[in-house]
Amino acid sequence: MPGAGYEYINAMQWSTAADLDFRMVGGYFSPRTRPDDGRGNFGPPYPPTLLLLLNVATIGKAPEVNRGAADPGAVTDVADWRATNLVLRDQQANSDAIRQTVDQMFGPGRHVAGVWIWDVRSLT
Repeated sequence: MPGAGYEYINAMQWSTAADLDFRMVGGYFSPRTRPDDGRGNFGPPYPPTLLLLLNVATIGKAPEVNRGAADPGAVTDVADWRATNLVLRDQQANSDAIRQTVDQMFGPGRHVAGVWIWDVRSLT
């Protein structure tokens, strides 16, 4: 978290500083037309799990979710991302609520050097 959309320029700067040696969900793309309403959209459609986490980041409240199933596609989303780890920095807005949500979905994370890390390799 956060996704790499244009509203999170710091995420794109961080990925560049890290030599782009990882995948980031919702990478930056040119505008396209959304099929649901024809309006322009920056980036790809966000998968359900990322939408859930972005909502938690906005409202600051962790919803009740089942482990491994924030929505029916949580594990599928992580597999599609080919993720090995999920990372949440301590300074992220509403990081406690995000951490609680991800803990519910994927089990407890580890806190290391100012970030929370969830190893999801067993799911992919």
